Amino acid sequence: PIDSYSARGMWIRGGTRAQVSIGQLNEPNLAEPGDVTRTTASIEHVGTVFGRASAITIAYGQNNELFDTENAFLVEATLGLWRRGTGYMRAELADKHILGAGGQHPIGQQHPHVISSVGALTLGYSHNLLQAGSNTLDIGADVSGFSTPSELLDSYGRPWSIHLYGRWGLVK
Repeated sequence: PIDSYSARGMWIRGGTRAQVSIGQLNEPNLAEPGDVTRTTASIEHVGTVFGRASAITIAYGQNNELFDTENAFLVEATLGLWRRGTGYMRAELADKHILGAGGQHPIGQQHPHVISSVGALTLGYSHNLLQAGSNTLDIGADVSGFSTPSELLDSYGRPWSIHLYGRWGLVK
């Protein structure tokens, strides 16, 4: 039988669209018994900023369980800097049950969870090297820094990463 349900509302106008959804999920995780109320909301815009091609997404999500509530936030954006170059950024902040995650509760028992807020910020650039017909070749790089909560510093420190990439694709 159907034991979970959800509803979503959307709004679209020009290059902007928004959505809100809520769902009641019955026992979605075998390792963590219990129901979850999941809520999401987002707004996206594709168009121009300062006369340059751009796109932005702002999103929020929440899992509300019996013993904890986990929130997540996301902002990402791209901006055409010149004819062949695009800058991009992504910022995330998410509450996670990291300490003790994956351990099963004894049957019929639950306990409060330790929630850790983990964040990441990525800044990058992509450059179009070649466009031949409907094919394109891009190279790019980005750097990401991560926010580690105090209770996880001993295990994870303050990580960061650098990515260099090449991408062959089709032009839309």
